[in-house]
Amino acid sequence: INAEYMGMLYGPMAGREIVPVPIRIHAIVLNTTPHFDTDGGCDPYFQIFQRDINNPPTQLLAYNSRQKKKPKHFVKQARITLDINPPVLVRGDVKVCFFDLDPVGANDPMFHFWVNTSFLPENRINLKKSELDGACKDKKDEQYDKAFSVTVLYNHGPRG
Repeated sequence: INAEYMGMLYGPMAGREIVPVPIRIHAIVLNTTPHFDTDGGCDPYFQIFQRDINNPPTQLLAYNSRQKKKPKHFVKQARITLDINPPVLVRGDVKVCFFDLDPVGANDPMFHFWVNTSFLPENRINLKKSELDGACKDKKDEQYDKAFSVTVLYNHGPRG
């Protein structure tokens, strides 16, 4: 986790206990199609990690969409909905990493983001291109449209 994220998250909470709130992520939506392939499309898949509460530097893999089903190819879609069935239960610091499946050579990292489930609004969060590590560096809109964003859809899970 980068120092800026830690400062934003934990600076105002110094001295207070943060109780991780469980959520069940059931879909991630890409709003517009990233351009990673020669036809202007992509074959997205993602991994969800959560920080090990007992060993904070460690990230545990909670979900890998590529292990569930082969990534589909998308070109010029206004919205790409990637369902998670059954929904994945996570809590605390959560990192989501997106990749483009490349049939020849190594898969391309696309972008990633961190959220803390204790501070999420009800049911959904939308992250703009400027809030996505990797995508925010595309200032000329070559790989991501100016309006690109990601929406995470979830329900609050059982506490305990």
